[in-house]
Amino acid sequence: MQRLIRKLLDKRGLLSVGAVSVTLLLLLMPTSESDHLSVQLPFVDKLAHISLFAACSFAIFTDLRLKQQTTKNNIAGCAAILIFGLLIGYWVEVMQGRYLGRTYSTADIVADGVGLVLGICVAYFTYNWLILRENKN
Repeated sequence: MQRLIRKLLDKRGLLSVGAVSVTLLLLLMPTSESDHLSVQLPFVDKLAHISLFAACSFAIFTDLRLKQQTTKNNIAGCAAILIFGLLIGYWVEVMQGRYLGRTYSTADIVADGVGLVLGICVAYFTYNWLILRENKN
């Protein structure tokens, strides 16, 4: 399992491009009439935003972390991920509200921010766990 995770993390750029592409594709889908007929569960939309943006920040942080080893670079990378991610989240909400027949929601942008922070934290601890495991062997 550890080898599989390590191989996946070594594919620099692949995770980031894939995660951002899937996120934009899913969030920019227009609504259909069938969406109004389905049962609405509370906060499912927010969980989707958190999950998608956590995956994006995990992938981007992992790509940056493997290339830049200093703490200063990692802090700058985290700040860049947060700013970039929040700008993307804002842009998606504006696009949804203007062109896709969906509503603009500030709560979705907050959920995006929570997902970004969660993804960075998971990536940080995953990366450090892998490094510690490799150093023991």
